[in-house]
Amino acid sequence: MGKIYTSCLLLILLLSHRPTLSGQVKSIDSLKQVAIHAVHDTTAMRAYYFLAYAYSNISMDSALVYARKCFHLGKNSTYVKFRCSANQVLGTMYIYAAQNDSAQFYLEEARTLGIANDLTPLVSATYANLGVLYKRQDQYDKAIELYTEGIEYDKSHNNDYGQTVKLLNIANLYGRQNNEEKALKFNQEGLKLAKSLTHQDRDKLVSLLLNNTAINHLALGNTEEALTMFREALAISRALGNESEISRNLNNIGATLEQAERAEEALTLMLEALAIRERLEDPIPLIETNMELGTVYAKLKEVELSDQHFAKAVKIAKQIDHKALLTETHLAQSNAAELNENYEAALASLKLSVQYQDSVDQGYDETLFKEIETKYEVAQKDAVLANQKLELSTKTHQRNLLILIAILLGFLTWFLFYRNRKNQSLATSKIDSLHKQQKILALDYMVQGQEEERKRIAQDLHDGLGGILASARLQMQRITKEIEKLSDMDLLKKAELLIGNAHREVRRISHDMMPGALIDLGLVEAVEDLALDLQEKSDMRINVIAPEVALKLTDLQKVQLYRAIQEICQNTLKHAEASQLLIDFSIDQKNLIIDLADDGKGYDPTVESIEYGLGIKNIHSRITYLNGTVQTTAQQGMGVQYRIAVPIEK
Repeated sequence: MGKIYTSCLLLILLLSHRPTLSGQVKSIDSLKQVAIHAVHDTTAMRAYYFLAYAYSNISMDSALVYARKCFHLGKNSTYVKFRCSANQVLGTMYIYAAQNDSAQFYLEEARTLGIANDLTPLVSATYANLGVLYKRQDQYDKAIELYTEGIEYDKSHNNDYGQTVKLLNIANLYGRQNNEEKALKFNQEGLKLAKSLTHQDRDKLVSLLLNNTAINHLALGNTEEALTMFREALAISRALGNESEISRNLNNIGATLEQAERAEEALTLMLEALAIRERLEDPIPLIETNMELGTVYAKLKEVELSDQHFAKAVKIAKQIDHKALLTETHLAQSNAAELNENYEAALASLKLSVQYQDSVDQGYDETLFKEIETKYEVAQKDAVLANQKLELSTKTHQRNLLILIAILLGFLTWFLFYRNRKNQSLATSKIDSLHKQQKILALDYMVQGQEEERKRIAQDLHDGLGGILASARLQMQRITKEIEKLSDMDLLKKAELLIGNAHREVRRISHDMMPGALIDLGLVEAVEDLALDLQEKSDMRINVIAPEVALKLTDLQKVQLYRAIQEICQNTLKHAEASQLLIDFSIDQKNLIIDLADDGKGYDPTVESIEYGLGIKNIHSRITYLNGTVQTTAQQGMGVQYRIAVPIEK
């Protein structure tokens, strides 16, 4: 049976307060560029604010990093509004990260600041966030109490929008407790208020409330009222051009029609929803729609198409490790198989559903399980009896033919097995050969790089330290010759100065060979030290963004990554004519990602490419040696970007 999906509570409350930023910040990369090039802290803070929300659906670690950056910029701002927003964004990210105590602390701080300075929209949004915090801890009564308190605050400040959001959230909480009558009451009250709003998000709220009110009607058995409201919500979403809401409304209408045994009507809507959701690439909605299509096609007796959509839903759910949706998808697949009297498949899917339910401590319908198992056993026995009768009636007639077929099949099997083994052996040999060649090439480049490094060190010693010491020797000789002349005794001081220069030169060369920070502190700190050193020697500004979690790197990884970053920095100084360089460390699943981007002259990749000299080969060989990859992109006048990805332990 189809399932109707309500809107996310956190999505609703985020509508209630968001600062504006220029239209160029439409992606994570562009937001990072805004943060890098920000002249004022307020611009950087806003970019970090949006980066936190952008990463909240991708990586909570990264989201918290940017939320903290936003907080640290905002907490000392002379604008109280920014201090309040900084507390609120950090508190909201802690809700996502399930760090409830921290979330409560920062949200309470935001509410106190907002009330003291009459920041009505921020206070209203903070009440909503606190309600979500308690809802996520299953403290529904406390959440409703906070929403009610927030409604009273909104009424006293003529904030109809805030009232509407909280009425919607209260209705959702009653819906979670299966109190559909109360949920319907609050949704209808919120819908009435939403239609009177002049707020820019009026139509979005009306659409959400129409959806939730329709769900209440559906739960109470009012199918036609539910369809009417879903269609009204769909019309608003189409007018707004909000593809996410359009697909959700299409999905809900399709699921309602499927429940009402109107599968043909549901199919058209579901396919339209699927096309939109595939374009948006949001995994959870994709799972929902593929699961619904699996059920619809099963009712239309299109078993192959049904299985395809269930398989897609399972694949995506496994990719994001969503056990609850895996449970639901396998259960829907079991129901679909039972509908088409495929009891073996129904039982297999039900067992998988139960396995995932056990992993998330959910109960299951034991009666349903036994019923399907009984049907499967009966069907299996019937099939066995039918096969036995068939074998008895045809045994004599087919005996010789079966023997001949068996011989031919045996020979064919032997031939295919022999050929397959031979092909596998050849393929394995080729792969081993390629691996060996690749390793030899990588080691060759590394050796070349080491030899080049030794040459550079020798040249530095010869040109730098050798020249200084030679001058010192001449000065000492002059002192010997003119020791009796007291007019030129400052030669000793000059000799001391030159010897001091020689000492510093030796230290510089030693630091280039193996920086102390890399040994004592680690890779990130060594790169920060390198950045400071390069900034002192040039006009280029270098920003290093470190991950919040400590990196577990071997000494080999530290050295090779440091050398690669050092080589890129030197290339940028020599060739890019850049004023800024960003070095951004982040963690993506099991990989360390290092993004380096400059604002130099760049180049046109369709006309020219970076010369693949020893320096670039050395970078690639080092990263290849660590089983990593290096990607380079460039654009004329827009600088060069490098992305290094290396597998590590988190």
